[in-house]
Amino acid sequence: MESSNEEYSIPSIDNIRSVSHGVSILADLNESAIEYIQKDMLEEAGESLLHAIEAIPRVQFLLEKEPIEQQKVFDYSYVCTIFYNMAVIYQKLSGLEDCKLFLEKTLKCMKKLDIFKFTQKIVDHRFENMKNNEEFAQSYTPKTSKEINSALVLLRFLSKFTLQYCAVLSQLSFHEEALKKSKEAAFYCQ
Repeated sequence: MESSNEEYSIPSIDNIRSVSHGVSILADLNESAIEYIQKDMLEEAGESLLHAIEAIPRVQFLLEKEPIEQQKVFDYSYVCTIFYNMAVIYQKLSGLEDCKLFLEKTLKCMKKLDIFKFTQKIVDHRFENMKNNEEFAQSYTPKTSKEINSALVLLRFLSKFTLQYCAVLSQLSFHEEALKKSKEAAFYCQ
């Protein structure tokens, strides 16, 4: 993707000196991409996201130098959003193989989120219809209504995400896998 965009100056990856600075750059590049997507300027959006994707390893490198407590604070949702937005662009450009790749990267990234782990436990619990509710409650109980709300928002996103993934798989003729994903999406919607 080439860009004719002169509005936004892309910071050099080598100039990222801290995790917080890197996260700020990731957020700015993603925000820029979202604005371009809304204006249907997909090439420019893709360029912003490609720069963000190039910056992710630098941020992760800096993160590894931080104390463990600081590493736990890093919000992978920025990275997930960048990958997801890239999938959206490829889907709009009919680049379904690349879209599928970025949807898979998004899912892999989401699995690093604590709220995803909690949400997955809810889904697994409902799916398996476990009789031992105490075991589930001891595994992880949300501490605030914000955590519960975040889990519900994530379930809603997982429904949409899984349906989108299902559509892409079907368009790529992976019909059995698409059917499996559609059942998963229906389950998230319950």
